[in-house]
Amino acid sequence: MENVNKFYEECEKIRTREEMTHLYDSWSTLYEKDLNYADYRGPFMVANALAVLYPGPCENVHVLDVAAGTGLVGEQLAKRGFIKIDALDPSEGMLAKAKEKDIYQTLICAYFDENNLILQQYTGKHEQTSRKAKAYG
Repeated sequence: MENVNKFYEECEKIRTREEMTHLYDSWSTLYEKDLNYADYRGPFMVANALAVLYPGPCENVHVLDVAAGTGLVGEQLAKRGFIKIDALDPSEGMLAKAKEKDIYQTLICAYFDENNLILQQYTGKHEQTSRKAKAYG
């Protein structure tokens, strides 16, 4: 719990999204251990909510795990039969941990914003933008 409290203290000092990304990069090796200690139930609740929305076979449901972090939500989705899961997160450290789980089809290292070409493809928009996300792999 000490690392979680330290993280929240550091968050108060953050002024840019790049600083926040760096903070998550530095926390990536202890992230899951710290959240397990804190009894973090978010990934379980998210996966259950999607399972309720898609009660039948879900192998054809394509999920974009936004702010995927180390892949905790992806793990829970895979346990419920979801197999078409992509991860989006701006932290390379977090995505490296997610990649180790081998549950994501694609890992995208990018911010979630309206200028992201990859996100536009997910939402059916295929306009050209000046900012492109890099695929992590």
